[in-house]
Amino acid sequence: MAGTTTPSITAKNRATETYRWTFIADASNAAIASKNSAVKISGRITDWRWIPGTPNPTASCVVTLKSANGVDALGGAATGLNASTPSNGVPLSGGSPWPTRVDSVLTFASTGNAVNSAQGYFEIDVERD
Repeated sequence: MAGTTTPSITAKNRATETYRWTFIADASNAAIASKNSAVKISGRITDWRWIPGTPNPTASCVVTLKSANGVDALGGAATGLNASTPSNGVPLSGGSPWPTRVDSVLTFASTGNAVNSAQGYFEIDVERD
């Protein structure tokens, strides 16, 4: 079965929205499908969460959220992710934790997985402008 990634949006409150990419890796080659947010995301990314499912993805997966101009909105912060334990963090700017301003469709991509049909999700909180 081909892998799938599905984006979704949830309003946490009037000021913050949560964007989630839920994935199931490919059953034969373990690839996690890249998928865009389907809508333009505008605001500041304040934090992110990696929630591995069952079966667990490979340890040390990497996630990027690239804007339309190809820049990782997380600044390389989502690397070395744990296979079975949820992880969270904040975007990086110049190597320091800092909320990242975005105004673009973001494309989720994850590399490093070698587990067929691995599942989980990745989400970000965005403070609206």
